[in-house]
Amino acid sequence: MTGSGPSSIWNLSTIGAQISTESVLRVGSDVILKYGPIDALCLVVWANGNTYGLEFEEPVTEDAIVFARCTAEHQPRTAGTGTIGGG
Repeated sequence: MTGSGPSSIWNLSTIGAQISTESVLRVGSDVILKYGPIDALCLVVWANGNTYGLEFEEPVTEDAIVFARCTAEHQPRTAGTGTIGGG
């Protein structure tokens, strides 16, 4: 993937995330997920249409997950929003 674009984050844990995006990601590619305090290098491990499973290169902290989830609760959407990018 090149460039960056918005994504909806449907599932978030310390080791990865499930996202949907209009950007086309390839399984096996590296991307960067930016969401609240999270700025993580990720590997795309699966794809189903425009929904993707990401595995973080290094786990993120529980505090970052809690902060990100609390932020998402105050947004008028059913999922959190972040930015996905790659090189």
